[in-house]
Amino acid sequence: MSTRRRIPEKDLHAYLDGELPPERAAAVEAYLRKHEDEARRLAAYRADGEAIRRIFGLAIGRRKERDADDDQPAERRVAAEA
Repeated sequence: MSTRRRIPEKDLHAYLDGELPPERAAAVEAYLRKHEDEARRLAAYRADGEAIRRIFGLAIGRRKERDADDDQPAERRVAAEA
């Protein structure tokens, strides 16, 4: 595949998500090596995605803790909070 043709946006996002077949991922990587501006843009998207996962991961962890507390009888929750 030629690396001169623009890679469709859906393929770039699938690449970031690790959802492309190996052959297509290799073509995207070759394209990104020749198009530094696109590589920087995808690096920024990747960083944004990692930050979002960190933020929501913390929120999900807190929610799980809160939900686990809700599973306890009220007497135990009050005693644990005291």
